[in-house]
Amino acid sequence: MIIGVSKEDAEFVLEKDESAVRVISLPDEVRKDRIYVTEDPEIAKKLKERGALRVLLVE
Repeated sequence: MIIGVSKEDAEFVLEKDESAVRVISLPDEVRKDRIYVTEDPEIAKKLKERGALRVLLVE
C-alpha cells in the first residue's frame, strides 16, 4: 500500500517508529516488516512491486 503523507507526518513516523526507514534509492532487500518513506513516486511503486506492505510517499 502506498500512502501519501505530508513531510511533517513522514518525519513524525521516522522519529517514533523503529521500523520506519527513509529511502532515497531502491534497497537490495525489501522487508515486509518495514515502513518505507520516500519522496520518489517511482521508488514507491518499485517497493510495492517488490512486496513492501507499507510505503509512505511524501507529497
